[in-house]
Amino acid sequence: MNEFGNIELFNGDLPPSTCWVNIPKVMSICKKLEIEAVPALIGFDKLSDGRSVPVISGAVCFEKDRKMIIEQFMTNLKK
Repeated sequence: MNEFGNIELFNGDLPPSTCWVNIPKVMSICKKLEIEAVPALIGFDKLSDGRSVPVISGAVCFEKDRKMIIEQFMTNLKK
């Protein structure tokens, strides 16, 4: 985890027994289900003025929670 509370996916392998879940609003789903998750930093975009901004997409969670997160996401789609 970096100093901003994100996991950097571009800096090597994920910690053992974790996975990247890249679905819309994954952090709010994890919060609702009380699942421990960390936003995933997938890289940086360069702006026209030369600055770089972080790109956050999805979250890193424990593999054991992945199915529950995706099931909740699919349930939300049906509503």
